[in-house]
Order: sequence, then structure tokens, then C-alpha cells
Amino acid sequence: MEAVFLKLIDLSLAAGWMVLAVLALRLVFRKAPKWVHCLLWGLVGLRLACPASIESPLSLMPPAWTAVPAAPPVIHNGVAAPGAWANAPLAGVLASPAGGNEGLPWLQILAWVWAAGAAGMLLYALVSFLLLKRRLATATRLRGNVFQSERVDSPFVLGLFRPVIYLPYDLDAPERDYVLAHEEAHIRRRDHWWKPLGFILLALYWFHPLLWIAYCFLCRDIEAACDEKVIQALSPEDRRGYSRALLRCTVRRFRVAACPLAFGEVGVKERVKNVMNYKKPAFWVLLLALIGAGVAAVCLLTDPPAEKQNPDAAALGQVPSGAYVSWQCLYMSPLSSETPFADSGFRYLVEQDAFTMVYRGSGSVIGSSGEILDGRGNRTSIPVESWEYTDFPYSEEEWAGLFLIQESAIPIQALYRQIGYLPLDESHFLLSPDGALWLGTLGWNPDGSRFLWSIYSLVPEEQMGTAQWVSTPLFSSVLPGFPFSFDMDYTQITADCFSGHLVDFDGEGQPGGATLRLPAGHRLYWVPWRDMTTAAEDMIRFEVKNGDKIVASGTLYITSNPADAADPLRAYAYPYTCTLVGTGLRLEQDDSSRNGGGIIRLWEDRLYDLRGGAVTLSAEELESSVFYTNSTRITVRLSGETASGTVVLKDRTQGGAEIGYLELGSGKTEGVFTALSAARRYQLLWTGSEDCAITVGS
Repeated sequence: MEAVFLKLIDLSLAAGWMVLAVLALRLVFRKAPKWVHCLLWGLVGLRLACPASIESPLSLMPPAWTAVPAAPPVIHNGVAAPGAWANAPLAGVLASPAGGNEGLPWLQILAWVWAAGAAGMLLYALVSFLLLKRRLATATRLRGNVFQSERVDSPFVLGLFRPVIYLPYDLDAPERDYVLAHEEAHIRRRDHWWKPLGFILLALYWFHPLLWIAYCFLCRDIEAACDEKVIQALSPEDRRGYSRALLRCTVRRFRVAACPLAFGEVGVKERVKNVMNYKKPAFWVLLLALIGAGVAAVCLLTDPPAEKQNPDAAALGQVPSGAYVSWQCLYMSPLSSETPFADSGFRYLVEQDAFTMVYRGSGSVIGSSGEILDGRGNRTSIPVESWEYTDFPYSEEEWAGLFLIQESAIPIQALYRQIGYLPLDESHFLLSPDGALWLGTLGWNPDGSRFLWSIYSLVPEEQMGTAQWVSTPLFSSVLPGFPFSFDMDYTQITADCFSGHLVDFDGEGQPGGATLRLPAGHRLYWVPWRDMTTAAEDMIRFEVKNGDKIVASGTLYITSNPADAADPLRAYAYPYTCTLVGTGLRLEQDDSSRNGGGIIRLWEDRLYDLRGGAVTLSAEELESSVFYTNSTRITVRLSGETASGTVVLKDRTQGGAEIGYLELGSGKTEGVFTALSAARRYQLLWTGSEDCAITVGS
């Protein structure tokens, strides 16, 4: 409902400009036939009723303000259960530039207020119609569709599909003839359709004051056009009689309603003046009025051409050179047999004239030119002439069409203001959504068309951090393993490697192997299982849990160069370097360790993944905590008999922007933040009682 409400705001803003333009045109064409004025109001109604518009360079409308909130950036996989690896939390890669107003509670409140107002107006019209029909139950037929009733004060037309004219009993014959001519003209002009339609639009857009003004003028112009149609064939004497009938049947108070079409309801003084001073418009006046209405339709019913996504693609700069690793799998084709994981298995090198992908994973993959890459160290280089970004080449429909499952499409045009595009070859391209770096891979359909295979976000390798270890096997006092400490709360670490050995030196008699499970407080040691005079590369995949909750997961890549026998200092020392791939993690050198090693830390000191269940914290702990969630809602429950206060929700992925709040206490102990963006980091601030516990879940 929020999206519908915001779309109506969009349309009402455009229609508001049209109302001002039509009010000005009514003055310019005041000598034109009054039905031209009704035609102009019809353009306003068309603008309000049609959610889509045509772009035209002739449009005089200001650039549209799109109020529709950006769709929440989530991990798209095309399948219902992507698995724990795929749902690793994003830490800033998918930050929405639009400001993230989708989580604001006042938006839901305003949407409900709008819905209540619209329903109230429509209910008012329905009840008024039914009461009037009941009041007219005793009316008697005069002839055809003309009825008389002692409960009618002024003539009017009532009904949509079978309109009926109701007259009071006290009209004399001449007055009745004038009134009938007027009401029958209403029916021929289908005014009994256009006025209710205008009221329905007013009910939907009741919050816009200019549209109330427009509806009032529409009712006046409908009556004036009907008067004009009747008096064209009347003599001056008959016009005076028609004017007396208008004065005789004047309704003292104008009510904004969908029905009926009362004869003397609106603008009687002005109508009498127009009737008595009526002159048939000259042909050139009519011609100019029609041309003006046509120009108004072209200029007011169309929108200016949308500016290109990147008005100056060069302003986005170019792809910075250096080494990159994957940070998050944003999309994986449902045809893939692999589980989406933050680590793509590649190291990416942006070189002077080439984009090189170094395969570091295990198993086999197909390279960009169709070759099968087995093992680690395989390289595929794509020549690149220029690293300058160009405009994003896809429309929203074309981009969505690249996804095999439309519901999995990432609405990139809605999420980002500027999107740089750099094609690499037929199968790979780079994107720069608001300065980030994504790598897209395309596949081929049997009919020769293309589809998206995967999208990974990339970050500089140095951002993930590095660690080093020097193996000195001749010194028995130094443990022969690359140590890794995990600076986070955990109860269990599960890891596996491919060409080395994992050992728990902190345990007692813990056997080593390719797979290892460590308890809390124990470090992970990797031991090379090879001839140290040759080059080595290994990868360690790990998962950190705290109870049933996944705290972190990632991949460690360890590389070394063969010892240089000509260098006596290196003949007995073998250096190893480790790099990390893992969303929300950072690897740092462990200076406290005697033989080096690394410390794996979370980006936040106190991080909770709500996928594993709710977390209960004290008010003091809550302030220094950050929450990952793949849900679009966060629940907050307050514990404590007398506890009360305010919970403020901040989006850490968007620089700590405040996007909502909840008042808890005084009988209300639980609240929900809804319509959030999935796969983001959130923070909750508590202002209130300190002696309470707060439970946070998704």
C-alpha cells in the first residue's frame, strides 16, 4: 500500500502543475466555447488516471520526483533456499543511494491515513446516493425518464446507466421546459458519467488542495457548457426566461459530491451573466482554442525525456588498477550447480591493458574462452583498450530480461543514481553502481540470446587485509604451522583445506587433517604438506558459529615462493602470505605471535546475525551492537515490568541514517520495524530505562 500511496503522490504532483496551467488557459480562452474548458479538465483527469506517461521533448512538465522507494537490495539466487553461504550479510556493497526511506514508520501511517480518507469519501458518496434514492421512492413519473417529487427542491439528474430527471411539483410549464432542456443536454453530453468520475479521482487524491479547486471548477464548467448548448437555439426572450428559471431553482449551498447534477447548484450568478451576454464564438476563436487544447495535451500529458543514467560518464572516472577479490555473490543463475558463496574462487587483476582472472579455487571451471581451468593458478586475460566507464546500456525491461527468473532481478536502475558500464568481452562486464565495483558474467540461451550467469561485488584485496608467516623448520621451539586467531565470540570453528594440513596445537592430542573442528578459544593452524622448495598455494574454507548462529564464514588463500638456495638467510626460512575473502571480515597481522600469523576480525566489535535466532541484550550492550539480517523486518521486545523508552533504528550500511523508531512501555512491550532492506547491517539505540533487557529478532 505504501508503494501505491507514493505513486499517487507522484501523479498528483504532476497533475498539480496541470491544474495551474489549465486555470491560466481558462483565462486565455475565456471567449472560447465552454466545452473546451471541460476538455482541458479532462486532460487533468487523464493525467491522474494514467500511471504511465509518454516522454516528449516538447513537454513543459518539470522533471518527475520519483517518490517510489527503491526496492530492497537482497541476494538474488533464483531459488528459495540459497543456503547459509549465500546469505552472508552485506556490509555496504548494496547501500541504496536513495536515502532508504522505505523503513520509515511514518510512511505506513500516512498510507493508512490516505486509505482511510479515500474510503471515507467514497463511502460518503455511496451513502448519499442511497439516502437520496430512498428519499425519492415516492416520486411519480411525468413522462419517459422524467419524475416529479414533493421532496425535491431543485431539478437534477441522477443515475449512471439509466439517468433519471427529477423535478419539483411547483415548476410552471415554461420553467419546466427550460429545465428539461438543460438536464437532457447533460445526459446527451454524458455529464452524469464525467462528474462521478471526477469525484472518484478526487477521492483518491483528496490530500491535494489544488485538485479540490479543480473539481469545483470542473462542476462550474460542466454547467456552463450545458447552458451554452441549450441557449444556442434560444431567442433573447427565451434566454431571459432561462435565466429566471436558473434563479428560481437556485440551490443555496454547493456540496462537493459525485451526484446529482443539480440544475441551479453552482455559479448561478455567473451563469446568468453568461446566458444574457452569450455570443456565438467566432470560428478563429474556436480554432485557436482547439489548437491550444492540442498543444496543452502534448506539453502537459507528456514528461520530459529522462536524463541518461550517467549524464557525464567520464565523471565516474575509470576502474582503479590493482588486485581485487570478491566480496559478495549478488546473483547466481538457478542453472548453476554451485551454492552461491562470497568467494568466487578468482583473484582479479586490473592491469594496464588487460583484465586478468586468476583461478584459485578447487575443482574445474570454464574460462571466458571456453577452456576448462583445473586446479589453482590458471589465468585468463581479457584485453582492455580503455578503462573508462560508459553509460549503462540497458533499459529496466532489458536488464530484467537478462534474469532467468524475473523475481530475482536486481533493480539496479532504482537503487543507484549513477551506473558505470565497461564491457570486457562477450561474457564479462564491469559495473560501477555509485562507485562500487561489480563483475557480471553472461551465458548463452539455446536460441542464441544472452542471460546473466552471475554478479559478484569486488573490493580491493588490500581492504581484506593480509598476514604473513615464516616457517623455520630447523628451530624446534617454533610451532610448524601458520596460526590464525579469531577475534570474535564463538563456540565452534569448522575448517577444511585442500593441499595442506590443519592442526589444533591448542588441544591435547587433537589429530590433524584436511578437515578440522575447533572449540572456543582455540586457534587454527595450517601446516604445509609438501616439499618446501617448490611453490605452494592452498585455500582454507571456514565457518564460525556461536551456538547455532553463523558468526562468520570465508576463505583463506595461502601462497608461498620456493626458497632461494643462493640466499643463505632463506635457505632455512620459508615465507608464506595469506589473503582473506569473506563478507564483513578483515585479516590483520598478528604481531603478538612469535612466528607471525593472522587475526581474523569482524568489521564491528559486537556483531549479531539474526538468521540464527533472536538475541537478548542489556540496554548497555545494545548500544555497541550491530545486527545483520536477511529479513525485511526486525522485531524488538522489551523485558521489565516498569521499563519504557524509545528504540531508534539506524542503517549502518547507509552511514548510520536514522530510519525509524518505536515507543515501548506502558503496556506495549513489543514492536516491529517493517519494509526494511534485506542483507544489511542495522543498529538499535535505546533511550529509556536502563534496568531492562531487549530482545532483537527478525
